[in-house]
Amino acid sequence: MRSASFTPVRSACRVQLARQGRQGGAVAIVVAIAMIAMIGIVGLALDLGKLYVARAELQNAADACALAAVHSLNGATTRQLEIAEAAGLTTGLRNKVQFQNNTVNLRQNASIEFAESAESAEEEWLSKNELNSGDDRILRMRRARCTINETGIETWFIQVLNVLPGVAIGSQQVAASAVASLLSAQTTCAMPLAICTEQLAVNSQIGQWIKGGDSPSADGSSNFRWVDLNLDSKNSSTRDIADMLSGNGACELPVKGTQVGSAGVRAGLSNEWNTRFGIYQGGAYSAESNPPDFSGYAYTTKTWPAGPDGNRSNAFEDFISKRSSYAPYQGDSLAGLVTGSGPGIQAAHVNYGRLRRVLPAPVINCSELDKGTKKTLIQDWACLFMLHPISRGAGGGNDGYLYLEYRGKASALGSPCASTGLPGDIAGNGPLVPTLSR
Repeated sequence: MRSASFTPVRSACRVQLARQGRQGGAVAIVVAIAMIAMIGIVGLALDLGKLYVARAELQNAADACALAAVHSLNGATTRQLEIAEAAGLTTGLRNKVQFQNNTVNLRQNASIEFAESAESAEEEWLSKNELNSGDDRILRMRRARCTINETGIETWFIQVLNVLPGVAIGSQQVAASAVASLLSAQTTCAMPLAICTEQLAVNSQIGQWIKGGDSPSADGSSNFRWVDLNLDSKNSSTRDIADMLSGNGACELPVKGTQVGSAGVRAGLSNEWNTRFGIYQGGAYSAESNPPDFSGYAYTTKTWPAGPDGNRSNAFEDFISKRSSYAPYQGDSLAGLVTGSGPGIQAAHVNYGRLRRVLPAPVINCSELDKGTKKTLIQDWACLFMLHPISRGAGGGNDGYLYLEYRGKASALGSPCASTGLPGDIAGNGPLVPTLSR
């Protein structure tokens, strides 16, 4: 009787335990799915953050690449696309991605493209190798686009979702692109040399040679002047001007409303001026610290013929080809100058050459500068081509005069002058500077 009375209880317990076992299994499945979902959500946040950081790193590289490339698109040489691509690649490759662990992926003839028009739906982007060497569009290119892709980015946690049916998450990729153009500046890097409005009022033809002074002198007193660009500096001196000539000029100079002062006669600046032609004397300068232009070839009254009107002009067109071949200074005997230098060294232009002989210069009222205050405001910006080194002492070529070639307004579309500084508005009158447009 006793055993019969306990049988129903044992049966009920077995049923209850079976039910609890089935419920526990179901809870375990639910918990496992929930954990996978939670890990997936957390992983998604972390992995998206990783991709966002990679995208930001790529964008920095693309911006730097485009800005460096467009700076060389100034029409100064038929090799400008080659130079621009090299500058863009060199600058872009200094950046890293994936938390600064990997070098960005930039490739020749693929990552950097060029366009000649302002931003429009019809603009055509071309890589360097899509243009033949004789294509006249090369010199008209004014925009650079740099595109960078980063593939094979491994995720940390989100791949746990691959256990779910139909989910297959692998390595990821991100991309970045930047477009840069040349626009007028609100600040610039200027040389301490100004051209007189009086000269441009008489003749403002692009390509004309401008003779400095009414008598042989290196200071250029008449048609252009040495000027003091650092009026706020208490230590402004010939040394300041020398540093500007051998360096990058006076940078971050406001384009509008800038006041300059008279710098007097600066005949002792030949060493600094001549570094841009690859001539280094006295041991104070070198090609590595004071780079020359891509060419040091000199244009003088001996090396460049006069036109039918007896005047010389438009040597810049020949200079473009000389830059392409890294032509050095011919030497005093061939150039007809007295610099104390023989033929230049081509390797210096190949290894260290930069755009150093085409420069933006302020346009001023020289008669105003000659008044009692010895100060005047910059009225505009011109683009000037440095034709030749400065001779030392008597007996130099050009009858002792210093010549520059006028290449038009520095703000004009197609101007060979490109500077550095803060970009201004599209209608500005400052020299052209590299500017990100998108």
